[in-house]
Amino acid sequence: MPIPSLHAKPTEAELNDSAKLYNTLPYGGDQRQVPEAHLQEILQLILTNGVKDKFGVHLIHGHLQIGKGEVMFGKALTNANARGIWTRPTSITELDLSNIHGHIFVLSSDCRFTAYEYREGPPPAMNSNDNIFIAQFAKFLQKHGLTDLLGLQVLAGYRAKMQEFDLSGSGPEGWSTEADKTTGIIELKGNDVHAPMQNGNHRLFQDSKLTDEESRLNVLKREAIILVPSVGLTE
Repeated sequence: MPIPSLHAKPTEAELNDSAKLYNTLPYGGDQRQVPEAHLQEILQLILTNGVKDKFGVHLIHGHLQIGKGEVMFGKALTNANARGIWTRPTSITELDLSNIHGHIFVLSSDCRFTAYEYREGPPPAMNSNDNIFIAQFAKFLQKHGLTDLLGLQVLAGYRAKMQEFDLSGSGPEGWSTEADKTTGIIELKGNDVHAPMQNGNHRLFQDSKLTDEESRLNVLKREAIILVPSVGLTE
């Protein structure tokens, strides 16, 4: 079955459904740990189907309550000295629906994947191996009772390890494949990590004066939180 925002560009109605879904998600700190054995099984699914450069898995969580008619939308930083993604609530009416794809998907009770976070760029080209992996991953989540814990993540060419500055506390929230440089063994590694704030709160990103990308990066540098940034900003 075609997945909106993955097999085809999303419609405005589908984006509105995603907006409602986002506000029902648990916060990351409230989620339980992912058993290592399950991650290893997922790794085998990824490798068997040859989709390691296209898909990863993600800890299902939200960051805030978004307003009506908004979705969480990420786009590449424009700062020449930084590499990363800035994800923030964005009005659906401001989006070019031909240049957006689902980034993180949750499996619903009727076995359908729905995106709850989006990225800039058209949906990736899909092939039979991709579709087989998605079907197998859905069955795996259902079999092990993980539909409320793990979601499907579309890598779409951006595989850099990132620190995501939003919540206090730390821990892996996304996993993709990585080969050990010495042994060549491929493992499922945490690729997105929440970074604990030195001042213990979120004020760095809730201050109304920090309304643009440059000001937020400057605060991170000033506080010695980042030097050469590869970051994910979540508003």
